Amino acid sequence: MDCPNLRTLYPQFKIDRDPSAGPREQDPWNWQIPCQFGHVYPHGPDLLGVSTNSRGAIAKRIAALDCVQVTQDGSDGINATFNLADANAVFAIIKPRKRRRLSDDQKAAAVARFSLRKAQPSAILAA
Repeated sequence: MDCPNLRTLYPQFKIDRDPSAGPREQDPWNWQIPCQFGHVYPHGPDLLGVSTNSRGAIAKRIAALDCVQVTQDGSDGINATFNLADANAVFAIIKPRKRRRLSDDQKAAAVARFSLRKAQPSAILAA
């Protein structure tokens, strides 16, 4: 069964590993998109899953979507599945964390800062 590759499907969002996965684990089934109100994870070849952090308005709004099927409803939140095509509706509610992007000026400043450190490590430590 093929796993949806979150890194290629959603490059604008931050991608983390599941906390239960090992530090060197690169299996895409263990990737997740951290969100303000929970996280999104691969659930099947054409499915994503969403897990909320708590009960309340967010869980109710996600459960109310026609494209979402609730698989677990617990006292600490819900788990639900949805098709890849319906991801934008769920993302609008659960609010995925964006990937950090550096501007050209920020990149140039970082390169200058790191090249200075590489060239003169003792000068940086003395300052």
